[in-house]
This record gives sequence, structure tokens and C-alpha cells, in this order.
Amino acid sequence: MSKLYVRATFLLILLCFCFKFSFGQAADATVEAAEKRYDKGDYFGALFEYERAMKIDSINLEVLYGYGKTLLAVNNPKEASIYLKKARSLDDKKSIEELGYLLAESYRLAGDYRNARKYYNYALTPYRRDRKGFMYQRVSISKEANSWANKQTENTEVLNSLGEQVNSSFSEFGAQVYEGNIYFAALVGDSMGPGNVILDKDYYSKIYYTDATKRVKIEVLQFNNRDAGLLRNKHISNPSFIGANLFFTACDTNFNCEIYRGKVKGNKILQVKKLNKNINNTVSNNTQPHVVVEQNDTILYFVSDREQGFGGFDIWRSKKEGFGFGQPVNVGNTVNSPDHEITPFFDVKSHQLFFSSNWHTGYGGYDIFKSEKQGINFKTPRNLGRPINSSYHDYYFFPYEEMAILSSNRTEGNVDSEVNCCNDLFELTYERKLMNDEDKLDKLNLVKTKINEEELNKFLPLSLYFHNDSPRASSSDTSTNSNFINLAEQYFELQDEYEKMYTKTLSSSEQQKERYALNQFFEDKIAFGQEQLEEITPLLLKELEKGNQIELAVRGYASSLSTSEYNFKLASRRIESLINYLKSAEEGAIGQYLNSEMLIIRKLPLGDYAVSKIQEEDNKLAAIYSADAALERKIEIIALKSSSNSQLNKTEQPKLDIPKDKFLAIYQKGSVVKRGFLLKNTGNDTLKIYQIIADEKVVRTNPIKYIPKNISERIVVEVNTTGFDGPKTIELLLITNDPKIYMRKIEIELRPTN
Repeated sequence: MSKLYVRATFLLILLCFCFKFSFGQAADATVEAAEKRYDKGDYFGALFEYERAMKIDSINLEVLYGYGKTLLAVNNPKEASIYLKKARSLDDKKSIEELGYLLAESYRLAGDYRNARKYYNYALTPYRRDRKGFMYQRVSISKEANSWANKQTENTEVLNSLGEQVNSSFSEFGAQVYEGNIYFAALVGDSMGPGNVILDKDYYSKIYYTDATKRVKIEVLQFNNRDAGLLRNKHISNPSFIGANLFFTACDTNFNCEIYRGKVKGNKILQVKKLNKNINNTVSNNTQPHVVVEQNDTILYFVSDREQGFGGFDIWRSKKEGFGFGQPVNVGNTVNSPDHEITPFFDVKSHQLFFSSNWHTGYGGYDIFKSEKQGINFKTPRNLGRPINSSYHDYYFFPYEEMAILSSNRTEGNVDSEVNCCNDLFELTYERKLMNDEDKLDKLNLVKTKINEEELNKFLPLSLYFHNDSPRASSSDTSTNSNFINLAEQYFELQDEYEKMYTKTLSSSEQQKERYALNQFFEDKIAFGQEQLEEITPLLLKELEKGNQIELAVRGYASSLSTSEYNFKLASRRIESLINYLKSAEEGAIGQYLNSEMLIIRKLPLGDYAVSKIQEEDNKLAAIYSADAALERKIEIIALKSSSNSQLNKTEQPKLDIPKDKFLAIYQKGSVVKRGFLLKNTGNDTLKIYQIIADEKVVRTNPIKYIPKNISERIVVEVNTTGFDGPKTIELLLITNDPKIYMRKIEIELRPTN
């Protein structure tokens, strides 16, 4: 079976896969038809037309040149050099400017550096008038790289192919190892017609996986029905994991690419969501995501041809903020060039950025480079040399343990060694350069200074949402074996059911409004809460590993449909599902701290802290499926206290003193009531106020972060009484660093005027 290739350069950059078959119907065997296909990126379709043209006139300059450049585009440089050389001999008037460059490149890409050297000077001639122009620089860089490659020591070592169990006669690329599996993208065609025309209408790349050791059974990652519809007729590729979170690229049939993320569970990709507009702007292609945690910050590296870059496709990085990923920052012109840099991988252990480039000095095509990160800057990239690199295209370098995997279209070791059009996966032993001891110490110190009680409380309050009566519907118990993460994933899958059940009773305008509200809830509440929980979990572990005791305060809400006793038990089960998650998190490492009571979960189910805002007992569909009702079915991690023996034994401690914790205020319906009270620090150290938690819909407070010792500060609470009817009690929770009472409750009783 032949391999595939189409749109070599453009698709290579966007997806790093290739086709070797033409889409569409055969056209007349004319140069014009061939050029049209070539201009569309359908290189094998163009080759098919040029082969027919060659049978008609094999000594025509235009035909020879077109045939040669198309052979080069489909990664057949050796054959391309034959026809480009013939075309050069016929081009007495030097009418084709790029002919010399393509001829030199065809020799270099074939590894024939001596012959390539002959033609680079010829290739420079048409561009000498503009020495600052792109093409003069492009040819000059290629000439220098060719000279460098010719001087390198020959290395005949052949990389190990992942074998025919993984590699096929088509294209496999972009592998990563996660939890014992190799995940990779592949493009596999099933049906072809005359002229190598693909007949399979569902011919799109997908993400596959196999056991990293056995490599026997290959399975494809599937989407649920909702997400499959969202991503229908798109190429799915470039998997990147951070925990169970999968980031990937989706490109439409015009190869406009965007970055998505989802959750992997078994053979499913769940909770799919497109990244925000900072990443997926509408005027650029955005692809090849790679996500890491650097010094407790989640960083997305990706490839884009957006404005403010240095050339074609550049590598960018973006820090994850509370609202999503922030504005991307170009990694700089030490790494990025006037041409293309692609397939980034930042290795946190070695502090090195691995990437591929067709500009930096290399053997030909795309070579793999590494650049060490120092502060916010990157050092001059270094070519990884042979056998990692070749004169072919080499990219998607992924180091793990003592190994590395890469993608390449080299012929040596390729499943289909007769041609080098497409990618196979290769592996090798690779020793990662780790940071020196001094660098390690600096990084550890940075981590220690960043992970503390104050930083962890910035994640809070953290709301986690549940489906109606979940977990264990209709149970009278207060315990459960359910794990919150599993419940959240199941809940996320119910969005279509929620929209169908509730909106069927609404008018057209109300349906549109409620669908929007439900979509916001599922995306911004359920998914965000799960992400935040999984983000804070490893930070909790680091704090526990310091020997500190952590206490988490969690409160529950429930439905207005059930009795107080039932709601109490249901909220207790929901908090228990969070505890079950923590027991299993970080490969069970946190469970030991729960058992030893170094991690304490303070349960506050309903009771004083639960307020139900949904009063829709007469409409049970609304009380279950509306966005407002769904917002009430939650638990909240509202406070975190971390303490060490040294802290508890300190003589200097803050102390929060509030003369009373219950206040009275009179209101007129619809008015804004202000009530102030004093907070005093009677201790001998600074009092820190991490959070003031209340009903955000009705309460606003002035921000107070610190109270020096022996100082009082006045806090003012504003309550909007719109919608109030009768007496109302507003509760505030103050979360502080007072080691004795770190969570203090204040009540404001509101009474209407007569």
C-alpha cells in the first residue's frame, strides 16, 4: 500500500501529517490544471497532472520545472533533483527565479550536500538586489546549513521504529506517553479510486492510543455525541496531556486550526471546550499545544502565525489565569525565525524547550533543536544532531523517563521504506540533561515561597456542582463510595438532557436564553470547578509534604424540593465524594494524610451555611433542570488553614477580635443597606484576611487584606434588598490567619420597616 501526501508544507506546519493521495476528480492533463492543484496545496493531485503532461512533452521547461518542484513538495527530493536539473539546463534566460534554490534544496534534502553546494551560489543570484529580503536570507541560511551538515561526522545509527503494530503505511505523528499508554495522531485512508483519489468522505486524522509496552491493540479516542457533532469534519491531532486534561488541535477542511481541551477517561474525550480568544483568535492559525506546570503556573506553549511574530509560524506561550489563558507572549527571536518553528515541548526537568525549525542550522527539512530557558529568556538553540535529525523532516520530540519518541518521514526504518512522504513514529534512548544542583535549589526555593496558606486560599471559595439527587439518589445514608471527579464527568455529559427537558416548556425567546445560561453553567461552572480542584490538589500535597497540617472547611447546598433532613444527608454525601477523590488523588499520596489527620476536612453540610434561592416547588422541571436550580446543587471549599508546629509554637501570633458577631439593620424593600463593624487585631503579629465570603448577589464589602497588630479596621457591608420580603439573615465568613479561629462567622439580621 502506498502512503499519503497532500499540501506538504502547509499541512506539515499545521498538523504535521501528510497525505499521498489526491482529493477530488481528475482534470485535463495540462500544466494549468496542475498549477491550480499545486496552488491549492493538493501536491499529489498536481503530480498526477504533471505526470500526464510529461507523457505529452517531456522536454518542456515549464513541465519539467513544475514536475520537479512538485516531487520536492511530496518529499521525493532525489527524483526532484533530476527534473529540476534538466529544467535548469533549458532555462537559458534565467526566467524562473526560484529554480536554483529548489535544485539546491532537493540535493540537500536528499543528503547530497556536495552537489547542493554547487547550486546555492546560483540560487542567490536572483535575490542579490534585496539582501535584506526574505528569499536572500532564506537561501543564505540554507547554504550555511548545507556547509555545516557536510562537515558533521557521519552517523549510520538507525532509530528504532515503533513497528508495524503502531506505524502503518499512512501517517503517524505527535506521540506522547501518559499513564502507560502512547497517544498519537494518525491519518488512515480506507478507499481510493482511479488516480489515487480518496473516496472516503470521513477521511480525517484522529487520536489513537496503545499500551506503551505491549503495543498490540490500537484504539481510537472517541467523542460523545454532542462533541462529535461540534468537531465533525475536522482533523483531530497534536495530543498534549496535563493530568487527565487533554489539549489538542482541530482543523477544518480548509485547514483553519484551533486548540481545544477535554478530559480523557478510558477511550473517551469528555467535556470538550475550545480555548478562549486569547489563544484562538480569528485571524490566525493556532495549533500544536503543549501544556506544562512551571513553578506552579500552568503554561500553554503553542504554534501560531498571528501578527507580532518574527516570521511564518512562531512558538508562543500563555499563562493560565482565572478566566482562562492570558495574552500569549512570543518566546522570542532567539528561538523564532523569519520562517517556521513548530512542535514545541518544554521539559520541566531539564528546563529545555525542544522544537523543530526549517530555518536554524540543520541537515535539511525540519530539524529538532533544544533551547535552555533562563529566567524569561531562551538560549541559542542547539541542533540535537544525528541520529535524531536527518535530511528529512524530524519533529514532535517527546522525552520521557530514559527514552524519547519523535516523528519523521525518513526512509530508514520507515514501515514503507520505498518512499519518504509520510511520518512514522521512532524511539531512542535519550538521557535528559537535568538542572544542576544550584538551579534545582533555586527552583525548589521558588516553589516553597509560592506554595503557602495565602496562595492556596486564592483558589477559594471553590464551588463543585452535582446533578439532582447525586450521589446515590434516594439514599438515606450520609456516606458514599462515589468519587467527585467521576460524578462531575457524568454530570457534564447531561447538558443535552438539561436543555431538552427544561426548554421544551418555554417560549422560543426563553429557550434561547436558557440554552445560553445552561451552556455557561456547564462550561464555566462544572468544568471550571473540576479544573480548579485538580489544579489545587498537587499544591495541597506539596504543603502536606512540608509537614504542615491542613484543614479544609467545606459547606453544602441542596435542592428546594426535598426535606431538610434529606438535604442534610445529601450534602454530606457530596462532601464525602470530595473526600473520596482526595483519598485517590496523586496516586493515593494524599490519602495517607487523611488517615493520619494531617489533612482534616471540616464538614459544614447545610445547617447554618446553606441558603436555598430556588423557590420553584410548583415547577419540578425548573427545580431540576434550570440553570438557576443547578447553581444551587453544590458544595463549596470555603477555607483552608495550614499550620506547622513551628507556627503554633510562635510567641508572635495574630488574633482577630470582633466585639460581637450579630448585627441588626432595618431596610426598605429595594434599598441598599450599609452596615459597618470593627475588626481588631489584638495579637502581636499582622492579621491577614484571605477571604470574606458571602452571597455575592446581595453583598459587597470593602477590601481589607491586612490589619497590623493592635490596629482596628472598619469593614462596611452593602446589601441590595431587591427581592427581599420579610426578615432576612445575611451571613459572612471571614477567613484569616488567626491560628486559633481562622474562620469567623458574622450575621446581619435585616428587618423590613413597618
